[in-house]
This record gives sequence, C-alpha cells and structure tokens, in this order.
Amino acid sequence: MTIDGFIESIEETADRFVVFATTVQVTDSTEIDSDGENELEFDDFLVGMRVYVRGVQRPGDVVYADRVTIDNEASTPPPLPPPPLPASRPSTP
Repeated sequence: MTIDGFIESIEETADRFVVFATTVQVTDSTEIDSDGENELEFDDFLVGMRVYVRGVQRPGDVVYADRVTIDNEASTPPPLPPPPLPASRPSTP
C-alpha cells in the first residue's frame, strides 16, 4: 500500500502519525529519508510535511511503514480556497 499526503498529526510516544485519516506506524526497520538523501529519524517529522509512505496495512486500519520519504518541495499543505461570497440580497424600496 502507498500513501501520498500531508502529516495531519503525530503521536511521538508511539512512533505514529496520521495521513489522510490513516495511522502510519513507524518501526525500527522503517527507512526514513528526504527525497533520497540521508536517512532521518522519527523526530524529523512535522505536522504539515508532505510524505510518501510505502507499507503494509494490518488489522486495526494501521499501515506499518517499510519506507517513508519526506518531500522537501512541499513542506506545507496548499492553502485552502477562499470562502464563498455571501449571496446578495435584493434591495427593498
């Protein structure tokens, strides 16, 4: 299974983070890198980072990551679109 998205939350005490409402478990055997650069640590993850995850989904809807790559080009999610303009009301005489 692969996931491409932005880190929504991090649970540091359990070495887990959430991407697209999917919990990703990082283990001692998970490879963590940054676009092919040096291997990184779990502590290098930040909320809003774009990551590519490759792993295996196990019971409990948790993906156990074999590899996580941090995308240096997109470190924060794109901005939200502006809210819609209020509907205009017809003028009264």
